[in-house]
Amino acid sequence: MAASHSKTRSLRWRFVKEFNSWHAMLQRCYNRQHRDYRYYGGAGVSVCDRWRTSFATFLSDMGTAPSAVHSIDRFPNGDGSYEPGNVRWATPAEQMRNTSRNRWVTFRDKTLCVTDWATETGLPKTTIQSRLEAGWSIEDSLTTPSEPSPDTVAALARQHGLKKGTLHSRLAAGWPLSRALATPARKKRSPLASTATTGQNDSDSPGAYPGLEGAGEHHGNQQERCQSWPIGSVSKTDVMPAHQAESSQPSQTQPD
Repeated sequence: MAASHSKTRSLRWRFVKEFNSWHAMLQRCYNRQHRDYRYYGGAGVSVCDRWRTSFATFLSDMGTAPSAVHSIDRFPNGDGSYEPGNVRWATPAEQMRNTSRNRWVTFRDKTLCVTDWATETGLPKTTIQSRLEAGWSIEDSLTTPSEPSPDTVAALARQHGLKKGTLHSRLAAGWPLSRALATPARKKRSPLASTATTGQNDSDSPGAYPGLEGAGEHHGNQQERCQSWPIGSVSKTDVMPAHQAESSQPSQTQPD
């Protein structure tokens, strides 16, 4: 036992980075006071007996870190324990791809995280993520250009009997391409349809202008009376209101 501790101490000063990685691994899994214990030991993550009791064995299995930025990473099973076959030396970028927050997507028999799909397709990572969260299919999310050219939108609109503006506004609103193309455009209701439904034009309805009921009939009766008067028999005062007719009469002054 003493020889084992002595060997660990000698290796510790020769392989500082590797020893620190090994020691931090044990702390995360078994020290309840460690700030990350709840994510590791508290979540059931453990270290195999082979590595837990011997830094030399860990170093022999893992080898030295390829660079100063590499750290140990559980892979391919990010939820598994620290044991041979499930731990690697990884770069910070590889670590980020292997977090539980990352999303893995399988397309055409190939499984990559969203970050790698962004590199593969040339699309922004946020674009792919927002499309998937909006309900786009995996194929549409990975194959639809980030900003379709006007020619592309116009061609797709023609193929599916849509207006270019309609398709463009749907895509801008975040519609999946399949839904934007499959949903028929809503037909505008013709004004004639509402007239046919009510059976009459609103402007011809008796109640269209409150307070004017019967006005047309009254006007018609007046017109009929005017037409029945003989020409030349009507004076100006005959058609004037009474008070105006009186004021229009010349005043007759009595001689003094």
